[in-house]
Amino acid sequence: MDPAFAELDRLARDSAWRAPGRPFSALARAIAGQQISVKAAASVWGRVLVAAGATADQPPGAKAIRDLGLDVLRSCGLSQRKAEYMHALADHFLQPEFSEQRLHQQPDHEIVTQLTAIRGIGVWSVEMFLMFHLHRPDVLPVGDLGLRAAAGSLFGDGAAMPAAPLRQLAATWRPQATAATWLLWRYLELDEAGRAAVRACSRSHAAARHN
Repeated sequence: MDPAFAELDRLARDSAWRAPGRPFSALARAIAGQQISVKAAASVWGRVLVAAGATADQPPGAKAIRDLGLDVLRSCGLSQRKAEYMHALADHFLQPEFSEQRLHQQPDHEIVTQLTAIRGIGVWSVEMFLMFHLHRPDVLPVGDLGLRAAAGSLFGDGAAMPAAPLRQLAATWRPQATAATWLLWRYLELDEAGRAAVRACSRSHAAARHN
């Protein structure tokens, strides 16, 4: 793997990895946060917790959310569509044949197929679920704009890297694409001096390979 990742790891040591939550609440929160800022998403989710009689440490389960009417969910700041998505998610988790435990045993591609069949759950949301809830080691969210921006800045021409060349580049990150992705997100948080140091490390390695 490119030594730039070692430099990123050194610079990002103070960054915390998100602790896992319950599967349902992790996905419900992802729905709440779709297409709004992180701050707004936290505010909306906080109101959902209050409405459900839950807390961040004891988040609501599927039944608690399904018992809330769509009007209640809208009053928390969710759009009509997002409220319906949250009910659809709850309905899926409440099916007798559904097992949260089985999620931990399924391969990544099966989880993507299963969860994206739920209205309102897209591939990116499932990829984040795989990374941060199930802690799967080899997830590459090629549709993530931050990852594409970081890869283009560090390994490309400065523009966001398209999906196809990103997949080709990431072949060298396997089977640790999750860690590589997380470190590239941290790259975007560095100041310009920090980014320049990481780019210099990567280019030095590339030059050495071609000599």
